[in-house]
Amino acid sequence: MAEENNFFAESLKQLVTKSVEANEVFMKEGQKLLKSMTSKEKQNEKSNLLSGELVKNAFQAFAELNVTYLKNAMDIGISVAKNMSGSTTQKNNEATEDFSPAFILSASGKAGDTVSLQFVLDNVKDTVVRSSLQEVGFCRMPKNEKTEIPLQFTPADFELAAGGKQVVDILIKIPADALAGDYENKIAVKGFEPSYFLIKLSVTTVEAPQENEYKGKRKSK
Repeated sequence: MAEENNFFAESLKQLVTKSVEANEVFMKEGQKLLKSMTSKEKQNEKSNLLSGELVKNAFQAFAELNVTYLKNAMDIGISVAKNMSGSTTQKNNEATEDFSPAFILSASGKAGDTVSLQFVLDNVKDTVVRSSLQEVGFCRMPKNEKTEIPLQFTPADFELAAGGKQVVDILIKIPADALAGDYENKIAVKGFEPSYFLIKLSVTTVEAPQENEYKGKRKSK
């Protein structure tokens, strides 16, 4: 924000400077016109302030001044627009970088299984942080279909001293009727916003046992 304010201040300064330069040009042309009129008076020539030539020169000088002002304003406007566009692009890029996951936990299991994960959260801040973990919920990829898969954190909320660490256990209960596929869950880490991490879960279905086609026969005596 400070950089944008500095840029606008500099742009305004440039506009004022160019306007002053345009005024100087106008004054110089006016002085030339006045000297010309004075010279004619000394030569005992009639000087009519409303003569066609005088009006023509005055309008020409005024038009040139307006053109100069317009050009300066357009230059500043284009410069400001480019800067704002570049600033927006930079902010979007920064936002994309800031909101990438801090890390990714991966797990796999069959429908009906219980899967466990574990990670360590470090407090890199100089102050005590009260933190909690909040999930968005599992979604089946790639269509991002919301799927109910129970998840439990132990502990779910805790207090971290400056420079402290906390081990967190994760328990995932895959439903017996879960569809095979890849799932993702975004976990927000409160107290360390905007940090978050992803849990990627690969689920396979349990194959039904095949019936034994062999049927026993009685042995003949």
